Amino acid sequence: MHLRSKFDGGKMFNHCNRGSWHTRCYGAALRFNRGPKWSTSTWQDITNTIPGYHFDKLFTERQLALENNNIIKSKPEIKSSRWKRKMASVKEGNTKKARMHYGNQSIQVEEDITKSELEEKKTIFMNQNYNLELSHIKEIEKHTKLQLTSASWMDERKKRLTASNFGLVYKRNPKIPVTPLVNSLLYSTFKGNKATRFGLREERVTIQEYVQQKAKQKVKLKVENMGLVVDEEVQFLGASSDGKVIDQHNNEGLIEIKNVLHNKEMTLLQATSSIKTFCLEKNNNELTLKKNHNYFYQCQGLMNICKLPWIDFIVRTTNPNPYDINIERIYRDSVMWEQNLLPKLKAFFLNAMLPELTHPRHKKYPGIREPGIWVCIL
Repeated sequence: MHLRSKFDGGKMFNHCNRGSWHTRCYGAALRFNRGPKWSTSTWQDITNTIPGYHFDKLFTERQLALENNNIIKSKPEIKSSRWKRKMASVKEGNTKKARMHYGNQSIQVEEDITKSELEEKKTIFMNQNYNLELSHIKEIEKHTKLQLTSASWMDERKKRLTASNFGLVYKRNPKIPVTPLVNSLLYSTFKGNKATRFGLREERVTIQEYVQQKAKQKVKLKVENMGLVVDEEVQFLGASSDGKVIDQHNNEGLIEIKNVLHNKEMTLLQATSSIKTFCLEKNNNELTLKKNHNYFYQCQGLMNICKLPWIDFIVRTTNPNPYDINIERIYRDSVMWEQNLLPKLKAFFLNAMLPELTHPRHKKYPGIREPGIWVCIL
């Protein structure tokens, strides 16, 4: 039926005559087997004569148009836009109004497992993934030093809450639904945009400039790559620093790099006044990281998980004009970590992330489980 409907011979046949159905089916079969120029080859087979110039030209042009069309459709950007248009037209509305017309009977509900079964699965999952020996934790860090280009790094991160997301969790109101955040943490396909990819490529350059800046201050140091560090006590938490710093006195710390202001011709100081969401602020004629910014919670997470006393937070513009760099040393705050950050991170993981990791409800109706108020509000 599909072939007959799609390749029915154009206007070459009178589709109202007796036998027209079979005629169209035969035409579809010839078109499928012999391609766009089936008419000329069939003519030649039946009449034993060569088709005329104009007849042959018509079907040659059709074949060329089809080939050009296939070439264009095979381009990645065309495939992407075609897929986006297609998916935009089939998106299912999740609002109450969108579902009201058809009623609950029209929705295929997939039953969830019982609470006791879920608890049992959670216990098994925790024992399998978060009960590691110290030697295994060190092996994970060793084998994930390539970070983004390491398959192990990606696999280990997927089942953990990592420092780059600590701010999102800590600042989230526990009364609102967790589905959007859990969906973003576990199922996001975002692989960076042009600015973030450029920033990642510039990291090695920034490290070199950081070493040079410290050398001007007569501080000799080296920077070593780091993989995913798993918290020894709370093993569903992890952190990946941009490097470990070791100075000439064997003092150890971390660095976290942010290459910012891509294609923006402004200094870091100008950005503090013109970009509301910028990570730095002016404080006593110095640029410092905002204490309520996600990067601040990321830095505290890195230091507390890696058990190191300080981190050099480096912000650099990616444009040569004007060039600007700011290096701020931030110290570990164990009290803030133990009393504020850690309890909320543990509550979110255990109540919101762990059930989805254990028994996924993604893309099933009614969707990812909502735990309600997932942490005690004081």
